[in-house]
Amino acid sequence: MLSAGVAGGATRGYRVWEVVNAEVTDTSKALTFERGGTITLRSADGVILQKIGPAAQETLAYQDLPNHLVEAFVASEDQRFFEHNGIDYRGIGRAVLANLQQREVVEGASTITQQLARIVFLDQDRTLERKVREAIVATQLEEELTKEQIMERYLNLVYLGGGAYGVADAAWIYFGKSAKDLTLAESALIAGMAPAPSVYSPLVDLDAARIQRDRVVERMLDTGAITQAEAEAAWDTEISTQPKEPKFLYSEFPYFTIYVQKQLATILT
Repeated sequence: MLSAGVAGGATRGYRVWEVVNAEVTDTSKALTFERGGTITLRSADGVILQKIGPAAQETLAYQDLPNHLVEAFVASEDQRFFEHNGIDYRGIGRAVLANLQQREVVEGASTITQQLARIVFLDQDRTLERKVREAIVATQLEEELTKEQIMERYLNLVYLGGGAYGVADAAWIYFGKSAKDLTLAESALIAGMAPAPSVYSPLVDLDAARIQRDRVVERMLDTGAITQAEAEAAWDTEISTQPKEPKFLYSEFPYFTIYVQKQLATILT
């Protein structure tokens, strides 16, 4: 019975793969994607007046991302990001082994590319079809975008709690600073929030945030991204947050932006 069930699941998975793989995905959408319900109000000269909805308030080009911030996400979320083609089979095996050893889910197997595919093109349903679509779209993204483009878009879109969409927002909302000014310890803390911001946010549970941050630092040490001295310095650093409201949450010209919103409501109904 078990073998029949496994065979049936494999057959169904293959059929879904065939159907989905035949579909054409416009991967260029990943470069311009904004979540549904997002409205950006700009002045005639392009200055942002207000952002409404689940929007990244600030985005960064890859070259403006601090190296240790990128390394923190790679170590935490996808250690073979720069080697795999969208799906990390070795990472899947490692995650399964770690979860079996701990008898709980302690490590995920989705690559950063798969997570970007999910954010832009898919939903959060835990179905076989969605997982197959995620894997296929991830390989398409890898074929048509560079690793730098994929990482840039992911770090600008990943939700990190507290209304922070992307690392620039997280740096501002949690620490009141620009992402380029983040310390190694702060970068590790932000990367550690990605799997579950509601659990690992320092504004929700400081102890859980510290444990998760230290785990990310340890992974960075294991991958050779940092030295022992850098790791120990990060572990010894106390978490000091300076919470800020998201940028562009409130308008400096409410009389104008409120008027625009009213007009939009009329146009869109």
